Amino acid sequence: MPPPAVPAGEILLERYAEPYAAIAWRLGRPYPTAALDVLRQRLLHTTPTAALEICEQIVQESLAAIAGQIDTTVPLSPSTTDPTKPVKPLAPDPLCALIVFNPLAWPRTEEVEIVVSLPAESAPPEGKVAVRGAQADAAPCSVMPQHDPAGPVVARWHVRFPAAVPAFGYQTFFLTPEAPVVFPPVVLPAECRLEAEGEWAGVRARQDEESSKAPLRAVQTGLHAGPLPKSHAFFRTEPEALFPTTLRQSEDGQALLFSAVNYGTSPVRPVLKLSEHLLLREPVRVLSEEERAPAEEGLLPPGQTVTWRLETGGNRA
Repeated sequence: MPPPAVPAGEILLERYAEPYAAIAWRLGRPYPTAALDVLRQRLLHTTPTAALEICEQIVQESLAAIAGQIDTTVPLSPSTTDPTKPVKPLAPDPLCALIVFNPLAWPRTEEVEIVVSLPAESAPPEGKVAVRGAQADAAPCSVMPQHDPAGPVVARWHVRFPAAVPAFGYQTFFLTPEAPVVFPPVVLPAECRLEAEGEWAGVRARQDEESSKAPLRAVQTGLHAGPLPKSHAFFRTEPEALFPTTLRQSEDGQALLFSAVNYGTSPVRPVLKLSEHLLLREPVRVLSEEERAPAEEGLLPPGQTVTWRLETGGNRA
């Protein structure tokens, strides 16, 4: 039986607003408790337009705060797949950085869209802009000029490109002033993974369904130094049958709460791995009311939820 449809406002709240507000809080930004409380009330009283506006504002401010902590300076880091590859700067110099965020717990290679704005005086002639990855590799992209109400003061482009992003993390790309590497409008690279059978086929189908509801999000930022690397995963869960459902600040404001449900058909041993950049202590498992004593200690039965409490381990927040 397929899961019930989830309203767009709740998806935006659970997949973007609460998780990214929590991560931004751990990186030093105030947690928007009042705005999130108002948002939940609006969702309860079915005022979708107002709720979506509040939610989108929280998401954009949180993602911008995180992007401000990411090192987008050049020269770029050596290749993650080839440690012997020398460090090299982008040529020509990038115009800005594009940070692509993945709110789900598995790596994804999917299309991402963003409208980029630059001062007209810094825009390249004839509007030639390309997308390059964190290793200076050119990404196929589609770039369409857009009219801006501000007139000739601002240059705007609708940019579309495929991005490979870590699980529950982000990847950095750069906009450069050169002719783009174009790709057909429909044909995009797909993530290569082995065909799954049995239980794992169902897990992969569920992943695809979740991915369609929570697309990759991109934000534009400048070139600046920061404590976060150009590509990173904030959290990692194992095994694949474990689907995160909640990441938010605890009621006492002293920790993060991270919940996940077992969508497989067999008991699993849930594992949560943390990013060292968020300065969190080792997670403490919190038993939910629906959990029953498993047949073996530490196993999570199908359909049940596990919750961890992540105490702060430093002075970021």
